Amino acid sequence: MIKRNFVTFVILLITQLSLAQEPGKVLQQLTDSFPQERIHIHYDKQAYVAGETIWFKGYLFSGFVPSDLSTNFYFQLTDQSGKTVGKKLFPIFSGTVQGSFVLPDTLTTGNYTITAFTPWMLNFDKDFLYSKTVYVYGRKQQKPQQGKAIEQYSVYFFPEGGDLVKGVVNVVAFKGVDRFGKPASIQGRIVDKDGSEVASLQTVHDGMGSFGFVPSGDNVYTAEISFEENEVQKVPLPVAKESGWVMQVREESASKRRVILLRPAGGAPVTLQLVGQMQQQMVLQQPINVNGNNALLSFDTKDFPSGILQLTLMDEKNMPVAERLLFINNQEFTLNTEIKTETKSLQPKGKNQFSFYIPDSLYGSFSVSVVDDDRVFHDSNTNDIVSRFLLTSDLKGYVHNPAFYLRNNEKPTRMAVDLLMMTNGWRRFNWKETLAGAFPSIRFRDKNHLQIGGTILSQKTKKPVTKGEVNFILRTKDSLTDFLQVAVADDGRFELDNLAYEDSAEFSFQLNSKKTKERELIVQLDKDTVDYFAYARYLPPSLLNLSLPNMATDLAEVIFTYTTDSSGRFRELATVTVVAKKRKPVEELNARYTSGIFSSMTMAKVYDLVNNDPGAGSQHVLQFIQGRVPGIRVITQGFPPSYNVVSSRGVASITGGMMPVPLFLDEMGVSPQQLETVPMHQVAMIKFFPTGFMGNPGIGTTQALVVYTKKGADALPSGRDYLNAFRYPGYSVAREFFSPNYETSPDRKPLADRRTTILWQPELKQDAETGQYQIQFFNSDNAKRLKLVLEGMLSDGRLVHRELTISE
Repeated sequence: MIKRNFVTFVILLITQLSLAQEPGKVLQQLTDSFPQERIHIHYDKQAYVAGETIWFKGYLFSGFVPSDLSTNFYFQLTDQSGKTVGKKLFPIFSGTVQGSFVLPDTLTTGNYTITAFTPWMLNFDKDFLYSKTVYVYGRKQQKPQQGKAIEQYSVYFFPEGGDLVKGVVNVVAFKGVDRFGKPASIQGRIVDKDGSEVASLQTVHDGMGSFGFVPSGDNVYTAEISFEENEVQKVPLPVAKESGWVMQVREESASKRRVILLRPAGGAPVTLQLVGQMQQQMVLQQPINVNGNNALLSFDTKDFPSGILQLTLMDEKNMPVAERLLFINNQEFTLNTEIKTETKSLQPKGKNQFSFYIPDSLYGSFSVSVVDDDRVFHDSNTNDIVSRFLLTSDLKGYVHNPAFYLRNNEKPTRMAVDLLMMTNGWRRFNWKETLAGAFPSIRFRDKNHLQIGGTILSQKTKKPVTKGEVNFILRTKDSLTDFLQVAVADDGRFELDNLAYEDSAEFSFQLNSKKTKERELIVQLDKDTVDYFAYARYLPPSLLNLSLPNMATDLAEVIFTYTTDSSGRFRELATVTVVAKKRKPVEELNARYTSGIFSSMTMAKVYDLVNNDPGAGSQHVLQFIQGRVPGIRVITQGFPPSYNVVSSRGVASITGGMMPVPLFLDEMGVSPQQLETVPMHQVAMIKFFPTGFMGNPGIGTTQALVVYTKKGADALPSGRDYLNAFRYPGYSVAREFFSPNYETSPDRKPLADRRTTILWQPELKQDAETGQYQIQFFNSDNAKRLKLVLEGMLSDGRLVHRELTISE
């Protein structure tokens, strides 16, 4: 299990209290006031076709556990030029978010960048925002971006500890990359100003390696590098300093590290301290008394959490003099669960069922994707939930194939990840700046999901209505209704928060106060001027020109209907001419808004309030229909009038009394009091069925009055500052993945099934009795080999990543 309660890990006794406290105070302030948030996204597949849907699930971490910092998730897609293709907003629940993004079918072939973030993340270095390049196959190729010429290859040097220092052994790590930022194998030598060789170098893993030498005198040093295509470059090394500290870290065992400190001869005795932090939490703090020109110490990491350890050497004034990143892999970060095969069939439309188990005492959130492995793009550069949260989310720049570094904990892998730590020395914060009190400026704070604020005003005086409470009726586009009550402040202010609905919702309102009988209210809404996307524009420059991935021929045939296709699977239809009678505007309106038994126009009186406006002068629906709709009587009581009964003028009940007319709002049954809250400017259409309506079984009448509120373009704001009711935008609509069930829908079996994404399930449900999670899907017509990817996280911070190839 991961140890969550960290204490200062002290190897030697701390002899100077003031020396030990200052970095700890800084870290505590960072933890309390500036916690960091990280994102991983699980996609259904790795490349897409223009017009397809990107299915995804986001996981959020803070420290070593799922994040509870944010409730709003921003998702943006941009093209190579940085132009926004689309942007979405989704709600976060329990550290996870589900979403989808429909790619326009007009996209050209090329690379696109996905950027994802929360408002809280914008307060910090934008290089740590989530970013991923995704390839899209379109009908046309993207035009190459014009810019300055890029070197075919580049090489970078990173002295261990930070600086080259004269007179002592220095270890220098290096990284060679091509013009796309991908690893490049290199070899070469280091020469001094006279051309004499002082060291040689050769790539060890993914363009990385290291060498050692002793800088001396007034020498300057140059690397003569040969790249893969025998291209030779001369690259100057950093200039060596006359004084300073060299810090080298070596592995004594899988869990022990040795630290070697070196400086030029002649230094005075000094007390230093070694500080180690992980996720802004102190895990190591040790004073070091140095009397000569070197020091040696060791520490054990077996009780550390897994992840990146920032090791900093500080002088007596708490100023950093050397720094090094290490990767700790204690292998406690994953849940070892096995995917069990229960039913397997690669026959066309065959049923498949798998399961996995977690103990009853644990709670987790899991997502699963299944694809036709022979017909999707395979990216060798993989970054899964484990490598993302433990590695790349805390490193800037491009890391090639990060999942490689966590495939095992054997010595060759540990050596490779150590080279990565030496060549990606980027930090989330700078010790020198934070110790001086330079903390981040907090400009953005996440709301509690959707928040709506404004001022309640009197319609007569346009002055704020003070005190009391306001009842709101919230109606979403899918006809869900909720009733909210909120207090009004002394200045008329109100605030609704923790709202979560898709697309948009209409809010009707009524004052609930004993001090005033005023019923006619208007609302002045706050204007939200923050465009979070404008602050988050980020494109990784080294990834803008990735080469075209290899696409299987069969995949190309499925994606596009080629005129040269000879497989017989596609057929070009003869020219078809469709002749149709143009519908009247009211018929178009009826077709857009109605469904099922509500759609008939032959026996209904229709009032079109989109193309015509007969509702002028009416405050709400019941006031409009009173005396205007033949056959309906609206009965009011009291003053101001309360609309209590809507009855039929020509139909009586069995007892001879009034027969109420069934009322519907957006095809959902409602009471007269609910209709009374619907303002006329939000009504698109009213239909009255004097007879012939079949939606009232057992009531004894075939009459109905149906009110439809505006949606889509009809519901666009009128531009008025003051509204009798208001519509407020919600979250982006997350589509639901369609997974056919050929057992319950056998009539679908004759239909062609050429899916490449066989299953996308963003949230798996656990059986309460067995603790099992079931994964069930039906094969397509073509797939002969499937790939299943399961990802998730537990409430204690452990992660799950499992892959399973399904074949005969």
